[in-house]
Amino acid sequence: MLAAETRAVVDRAIAQLPAPQAVVITIRDVEGFGAQEVCNVTYLEQMRRTVEAAGRLREEDLDPELQDALIEAFRDWRSG
Repeated sequence: MLAAETRAVVDRAIAQLPAPQAVVITIRDVEGFGAQEVCNVTYLEQMRRTVEAAGRLREEDLDPELQDALIEAFRDWRSG
């Protein structure tokens, strides 16, 4: 019961933050992702916003190493 109440307090506090900060805290401190994974997710979020603004994302906009890391992270998440 206490864990659920604590989680609710944390969730409400995170909800008060600006979206970029809320994402970082959620994936790093709540979900337990590492620093590199946080960088990948925030970079991916930046690319999503670019697509929304420009209407498209070119293949050359995404670094091949980051693309590989994102695919691997997604596969790990799906299997896990």
